[in-house]
Order: sequence, then C-alpha cells, then structure tokens
Amino acid sequence: MREQAGLHARLARPLVMGALLAALAAPASALATLAEVGLPEKAPKATPSCEGGPKRTPPSSEEAAGRPASKEAEAKRSAKAQGRAKQGSAKGGKTAALGHASASATATSECLVVSRTSGFQSRIGTIKSPDVIPRGGRIVAWSISLGNPTSADTKYFNEHEGGEAEAALGILEPIQPKRKQRKKGKSKAPLPEVTYKLVAQTPLVKLEPYFGITAQFPLETTIAVKKGDVVVLTAPTWAPALALSQGKTTTWRASRPKSACTKTSEPTAQIRTGVVRHYACEYVEARLTYSATLISTP
Repeated sequence: MREQAGLHARLARPLVMGALLAALAAPASALATLAEVGLPEKAPKATPSCEGGPKRTPPSSEEAAGRPASKEAEAKRSAKAQGRAKQGSAKGGKTAALGHASASATATSECLVVSRTSGFQSRIGTIKSPDVIPRGGRIVAWSISLGNPTSADTKYFNEHEGGEAEAALGILEPIQPKRKQRKKGKSKAPLPEVTYKLVAQTPLVKLEPYFGITAQFPLETTIAVKKGDVVVLTAPTWAPALALSQGKTTTWRASRPKSACTKTSEPTAQIRTGVVRHYACEYVEARLTYSATLISTP
C-alpha cells in the first residue's frame, strides 16, 4: 500500500469522482453529497511552516540529507528551539507550544512540525469543530498539505522523532462522559469530555516524496463514518503539516495527557483501533493542514 502511494496521489481525482458517481447512481430519496471535512469554505488559507527544501516531483525517491550544521551552531539553535517549544502556559490543558521545532530553524525560516502524536482541529476563528463529521457517509480519500523542510531539518527530525516522516488519517468516536455512580460509599469519576476511541485508520504513508505540495490519497477500502465522528491526523514520527500564526482563536487538540503538553517528543500517537485516549492538550495559533473527503449517505 505504501509503495503505491505515489500512484494513488496522481489518480486521486478520477477515483474520488468515480466513487461520487457511484453514490449518485444509487436509488435514494436524497442525493449523496461530496464534502471536504477539515477544510471549511470560509476558513482562511493556511500554509504549513518549514520552507527552503529542495523541489520535488512526486513520487520521487527521498532526497539525500544535506550537510549538517556545526555542533556549536546546532547547540545554540537547539536551545532556542526548545525555548520556543516550551513557551506558554499549560493551565487547563491549553498551551502555546505548537510542536517540535527543528534545531536548524532560523529567524527567517521557522520549522515546527506535528511530532509523535494524533491531533484534530478544535476551532478555526469563529468556526467550531471543523474536523467533526457533519453527516453519515463514507470517507473515500484524505489530503495533507506539507511544508518543505530543508535537508538539515529533515535529518534533524528523522534523528530526534523516531524516524522518517509519515502519517495516517484516523476516525475517532467521542466517548461521552459518564455521571458519577455511587456504590457502597464509593464514587466513580466521569470520563473527561475530550476522550475519544479510535475506530478506524488508513494505512500509514511516507511523506517525504510529497514535501512542499498538497497530496491526496484515495482509499482502496472506504471508511464508514457517522455524524459526530472526528477525523484525526496521526503522525507516529513527525509531519510538516502545521501552519503557524493563525490567531489566538484557532486551536487544535493532541492525544497527550495534561501533564505532557510541552513534551512534544514523547510518543503519544493513537494508532491502535479500539483504544481510548484523552486529548487533554489544546494548542493555540496553529492549524493542522489535512482534510478528509466525505461522500454522504443519501
């Protein structure tokens, strides 16, 4: 499946349109509709951080890593990056720490990425819950807009974030909080409101061949979803899919415990279906640049 990702990206549009035509041809009282979940029409354009990398023609082979910076320069940049990554307060699970910063980032070319976690957009300005499925249907494809890290950035993240950049799309089912139940003098605490169970996930895709572009991956096996489910981006290693400086009313949540909101290199990605995870950390001023193509059920 991974080896065919490049072919799938090129054939995305005809395959998705074919799925839509099949849905429209089915007898029903109402027509099926095509929607892009996570990409609201009224939302401003978001460009992921990280730039300056080599131009790529997907699905090209991975670029060779460039010459690393000197140890002294890398140490200074690493300290600066760690300072940026830990900025802000984690009170209430909300923090201004946006992601893991590359040690080779410069003042003119900042490179922050989604690292070793799963996340979804909780708000874009006045638009609430853009990644929530609006109606039942099937997910037939997913898309991701990627920054273009330099060879030094890529080498740094590969070494510090568990390997080469890769990602998948997942489907979350919200777990409603339970009321406290008293039994024999004991009380049972309710589940947090930001608790989700992973019910489905696409195969992981290696991202480096698509750095600097927007790639779409149609699914060989579409995923059934229902209203209220959430589409989530999972990066077990790292993904340059984070747009910065989006304003304080733009937020996203990650599958990290409240005590680890600034520990962006700890593995917290929700990758096993059936597992329940608490999305306790909310980050501000950033957008995850991914979406899912939904064909609604008539």
